[in-house]
Amino acid sequence: MQRHASVVIFGGTSEGRELAEYAEARHIPVLVSVVSGYGESLLRESDLVQVHTGALDEAAMRQFLLEAAPKLVLDATHPYARVVTEQVAALCRELAISYQRILRGSETEKAAGQNSGMQEDRQDLAPVFVVDSVSEAAACLKQDGRPVLLTTGSKELEAFAGDPVLRERIFARVLPDSQVLKKCEDLGLHGAHIIAMQGPFSVELNYALLRTVQAGWLVTKEAGKRGGFAEKIEAARQCGVSVVVIRRPVHEEGISLEEAKRQMDAYRTARPPENSEADGTGRRFLSMIGMGMGGAKQLTLEALEVLERSDIVFGASRMLADLAPLIREKHQETYYQPEKILDWLEKNRACQHAVVVCSGDTGFYSGSGSMMRELKARFGEVESSPYEVTVFPGISSVSALAARFGISWDDACLASAHGRDCDAAALLKEHEKVFLLLDSSMNLRQICRILKDADMGNTRIYAGIRMGYEDERKIYGTAEELTDIETNSLTAVFLEREKDER
Repeated sequence: MQRHASVVIFGGTSEGRELAEYAEARHIPVLVSVVSGYGESLLRESDLVQVHTGALDEAAMRQFLLEAAPKLVLDATHPYARVVTEQVAALCRELAISYQRILRGSETEKAAGQNSGMQEDRQDLAPVFVVDSVSEAAACLKQDGRPVLLTTGSKELEAFAGDPVLRERIFARVLPDSQVLKKCEDLGLHGAHIIAMQGPFSVELNYALLRTVQAGWLVTKEAGKRGGFAEKIEAARQCGVSVVVIRRPVHEEGISLEEAKRQMDAYRTARPPENSEADGTGRRFLSMIGMGMGGAKQLTLEALEVLERSDIVFGASRMLADLAPLIREKHQETYYQPEKILDWLEKNRACQHAVVVCSGDTGFYSGSGSMMRELKARFGEVESSPYEVTVFPGISSVSALAARFGISWDDACLASAHGRDCDAAALLKEHEKVFLLLDSSMNLRQICRILKDADMGNTRIYAGIRMGYEDERKIYGTAEELTDIETNSLTAVFLEREKDER
């Protein structure tokens, strides 16, 4: 039996799920309406988050809103769900319920490089066609007979698969939902022509799918950052695939996801003290995320989920720049010193979940260690801290470097010359293999010269420079061979001496 809810969310999108998670964390009673059982499966129902599953016509939606009696309705449906959006907005006006449409940022002009029609011929971009309707998109595909990767979902599938001229060329990427799969089969799509997957989709995965189906065309809606629009465009560019972009139906007015969260805050129940988290412990969340060897691609899925839930992200400017595509909508502060971070949090107690991005490997000469020491100095034992502290490591530099060269590191001595004194020759005399993190003050050339001067010029060098970034390099040689090598400060290295060399 449905109960009242302060906030109703019409969802099914990633924005709807994020709002539901926010409501759970902030003790805000919400009722989320989704169309499919698949959409329901992605939500975590609880005492605070109820889920209604099933499509609603106008009469059913009116009754739904009357029973829920919300003070606020947030429309987080897909940007192309115009009928639903117009229906919800009209009913909210009729019933005098506060209504807000959640907007996604538009990226068509930025990614496609034009406003309408076909872009000018450029060597670095495949042709991009921006059209106003599904029927125009289908007509555009008839220019030639190349295979098509269709990423517009199942709603308008008939316009493409229903046309016998296009059907055999279509490879449809749809949600892994039984009703959707049945619809595909009813339209004559079978086997490899159905790609049932749940996003988000990276550039690499889009690229792989385009190559797998040997696509000459990619069809997408302009669904913004959360719809993976930029990743599709970039993959198509790399593959030289023509793109058809279906423009959003109309210009919408509404609010951002962050503004929606702020409006939801007014409906907290049993509002916790200003400096506490509504999780039953009275503590706020402080998460430390290790960037590992560097670059946003090295983050774990767990760390990405934590970033998504956070209120603020702290870190050095380089770290925040690496994460820019993931944290555009987050509050950011370029602090990496523990004392400054904790001082900021003390002054801003409404911030409930902070993330500190740490360079390097957590637990190995990392900023996470200094943060833990500062917390202990201020609050004593972990249990007495006002923060629930969790560390999320990235991909380790030592593990990654060993993998790059296909060597083991179970017999290596781990050390760092990054901002600290380190006698590489002495370490190598004690250990057959040494792993070091280097920086500009102690770079690879200096290490090699030190080893050469210590009569250890035969030491084998395995170096990884800017691992995890697009300009990553690997270097292998002996210390004597590499005494004139120039490297970036972001360098990790294995030193391996001859067994009889002491």
